[in-house]
Amino acid sequence: MNHFCDLRIIKFIIIILLCVSCGEQNFTYFSNTDFKGDGTLSNVIVNDLNWVESSDPRVALLLIPKSRSFMGRCTGFMISEKWLMTNNHCVKNEEEARGLKAIFGYNSNSSLTPGLNQRSAIPCDKMVATNSELDFSILECQRKPGKLFGWVSLEEQPPTIGTELYIVHQNCDYFSNENCFPTKKRSAGKVLDSSLFGEKLENSDKFFHDADILQGSSGAPIFDRDSKKVMGLLNVEYRTNEDNYDGRGPMNGAIKISSIFKYLKDEAPYLYEALKSKGNGPISFSKEDVIIKGRYFYPDFGDHYTFTLEVELKESKDFNNISEVSYFFFQNGKRRVIRASNRKLSFKKVFSVSNSLFEGFIEVYLKDGNKIKKEFRFQAKNKFPNPGDQGFELDEITVDYNIAYDKLMDRFIYSIKLLGERKSLQEIKSVSYSLLSNPNVNIDKLDSPFQTRLVTTKKRHNLTLLVRLKNGSFQEKEIQCYVPPAILKQRREHKKKQNQSLIKVGAKVKKDKDLIYFFGRPVFKFMVYLDAPKRDLSKIEQVDYFFKDSWDKLERKITSFNRGFKFRTPVFRTLNRSLSIYKTKITFKSGREKVLKGVSLSEFEDFPL
Repeated sequence: MNHFCDLRIIKFIIIILLCVSCGEQNFTYFSNTDFKGDGTLSNVIVNDLNWVESSDPRVALLLIPKSRSFMGRCTGFMISEKWLMTNNHCVKNEEEARGLKAIFGYNSNSSLTPGLNQRSAIPCDKMVATNSELDFSILECQRKPGKLFGWVSLEEQPPTIGTELYIVHQNCDYFSNENCFPTKKRSAGKVLDSSLFGEKLENSDKFFHDADILQGSSGAPIFDRDSKKVMGLLNVEYRTNEDNYDGRGPMNGAIKISSIFKYLKDEAPYLYEALKSKGNGPISFSKEDVIIKGRYFYPDFGDHYTFTLEVELKESKDFNNISEVSYFFFQNGKRRVIRASNRKLSFKKVFSVSNSLFEGFIEVYLKDGNKIKKEFRFQAKNKFPNPGDQGFELDEITVDYNIAYDKLMDRFIYSIKLLGERKSLQEIKSVSYSLLSNPNVNIDKLDSPFQTRLVTTKKRHNLTLLVRLKNGSFQEKEIQCYVPPAILKQRREHKKKQNQSLIKVGAKVKKDKDLIYFFGRPVFKFMVYLDAPKRDLSKIEQVDYFFKDSWDKLERKITSFNRGFKFRTPVFRTLNRSLSIYKTKITFKSGREKVLKGVSLSEFEDFPL
């Protein structure tokens, strides 16, 4: 069933139109549907979804103009430097091939939201061969993309029942997520016994399999898992009578490559001979082809480790196909990225780090548009085998602390640092401080000596230090810290003044010169607020002002929240200068409530608002 207004991928097709520069500028809709004359062809997921992301550069997403306002998509794959194969029901003739673009490198790892670039959009708009019964079409692409992305090897022998296979196709499960992107997927399966469906495998040009696909996967290559050759061309699924069109079904179908070879041998012998002799093209790299090597050494001075990392490749892989390598790692809590270009067939970089453990990942950017990510982890041997060899004594390290009283928040702030000989401090890698008010706070060394800032409301604490040395060992030390009498006296005096402070209701009143009521009566503008020190206002959650007009006796309530320590109302207008705020209820953050006596606007003189 064709979806002619598939809004799920409108933003994707906008990206396509901007980046690919299609000839038709008015394409607005993009469909997941594969095409055939009767409009009934599609593919299904068999049982549970079982596919994974892939990055095979030889497989492409095909964008096929079907009308001025409708674009379809299928999958295609390179079979030579310039020839691409897909289904006949995707592209039937030269007219339908006009404007077709093959998008290479459209993988999930191309970016967080998959994107395209101008170089990866290749026109493949010339029909070389096609046949509706075998449902295949071979198109010629411009600029010979196979030289960059590689091409597959075709299998001349027919498949057998039970052969393990996998399919590389451009799709996503849009039944579960309608906004998904059709990135490259790999689906595993096996060849089924077609005799169960009334057709013997050896007597047919088709075969059945149970690999997961969906509409949009048509035209994808089916690989023999062992030989890695393409033995089938994906084209159709078979539904049951009870199908509810949810994208699930019992099996899928394909055309044998061996049958296509037989057809070409008879009808296009030049094409048959060219494909038969091609074999595998220059396939791209995989994660296993990349080797990260590292060396380390200790400098003559300082306490850092120096690591030298470089990228090597397995045999038969060419460094010239790599454009750049980026090293990602964390230093001082921040992620750093160091980029390396190809110089003398090496992407070597030197790093100076404070830890003996150096870990992160690299991203290898290939010239075919793909990207490979691989993790690395290197551990330098300890410079000293044990604490006794370096003569480290924790007793030689002292803990110094200063305490300040925070009047606004009524708390104590500890500023803690280590003191000792520089030589002893350089042997420490990190320190973990622990207080009862703030347990297990890990403090890494940013500068000598180790420092931290801890906050507590209590007067006494047992402070525990867990010291980690560079050789990997740990030592522990406990001290008792307390708030000195002078700071406690300062706190008592502040509390005394705080209790004496009053929270008052204030108001600003002014005649509105722009408004005059009947008979020349003035109109007054006014605003109500709390008049109190910031330390008192910081403890308040909200304030409710209750107004009562002496004329109509109606009660009105205005609630104000803390905005820049200003619990004030909006500006109101009234004719009644004797309007009263007969009650003000204050709700503190602790849950306590306080009610202030009422005031009248007449108690306040005119004041600019």
